[in-house]
Amino acid sequence: MRSSRAFSRLRFFTSRKSCRGLVPAILNVNGHVGPPGKAVEYEQKRCINFAKHGILALNLEWFFFGELRQEGNQHWYGAHLDLVGANGLGIFLLEMRRGLDYLYNHPSVDRSRLGVTSLSGGGWQTIFLSSLDERVKAAVPVAGYSPVSTKVEARK
Repeated sequence: MRSSRAFSRLRFFTSRKSCRGLVPAILNVNGHVGPPGKAVEYEQKRCINFAKHGILALNLEWFFFGELRQEGNQHWYGAHLDLVGANGLGIFLLEMRRGLDYLYNHPSVDRSRLGVTSLSGGGWQTIFLSSLDERVKAAVPVAGYSPVSTKVEARK
């Protein structure tokens, strides 16, 4: 298992044992994971599992989560961009498309087998990106995810 960091917002996972020739790739976008960003355990596990199955997995860091979280740059500030003629969603779409660019141009990736997945807000982003970018050949959006343990705790 190998994790590579191209720069602070980008992490991709590959497995040398299962990657021979051109391999499929998946863009794993973060949902509403909060301050941990891509460091949250289930995001890491999902990418590691993809890599173990011979899929190059790329995980992006949103500019207001994880390593890029800083005072004055919180999640809800994107809504204020509408006031200056920009769109908060456009920032997400641009970053996801740059992630696809990275995968599409990676020398180990089979360009005909690009996918995107995530859960919660990331599931919503998965739907958006897969609708707008023809390079995405498989999309697995997951929305409304909640583990059984959370549901059990809520009933107490």
